Amino acid sequence: MKSLQRYFESLIAECNHVKLIDILNNQGSENPAIYGVLTDKCKIAEEKHIEMNIEILVNLKCFNGRSYLISRMLGILLDNALEAASECDKNVVNIRFLREDKANRCVIVVENTYNNKDVDTTMIFEKNYTTKKEKGNSGLGLWKIQDILKKNKSFELYTTKDDEMFKQKLEIYNLK
Repeated sequence: MKSLQRYFESLIAECNHVKLIDILNNQGSENPAIYGVLTDKCKIAEEKHIEMNIEILVNLKCFNGRSYLISRMLGILLDNALEAASECDKNVVNIRFLREDKANRCVIVVENTYNNKDVDTTMIFEKNYTTKKEKGNSGLGLWKIQDILKKNKSFELYTTKDDEMFKQKLEIYNLK
């Protein structure tokens, strides 16, 4: 029974991997910059044995005018999410791309499991602030996102946390 259970677990993991690749391949041509970030981070997640779930409920073409800034911010958010999730017993990163037509915006939600429940969500955007000094991190990633947000009023970022998940919600306004 144990051998059969291990077999089915590996089969399910392989099916989830194929499903993830299929989701990305279907959206890849719509926005190569975001596709590149997602495929790179999926590879890292796989290497670190992190469960990554991606939902794309919007055509990624809507990001094309600002792909560079969005992919830069998404890369930082995913790097942080992957690092935090890798330190947990349950290693999970979820990414959702949504469109909210009434508000004329698209939303990218990155959420992950995390251990540091005391993290101060008001301080994480300060230059050189890091909760991971022992790992040689600079504390510049979220500060850079804050700098992008200050220069471009069509983006907003909201950070929340609960007992299980740390969540970053990037809202992109004025879409065509």
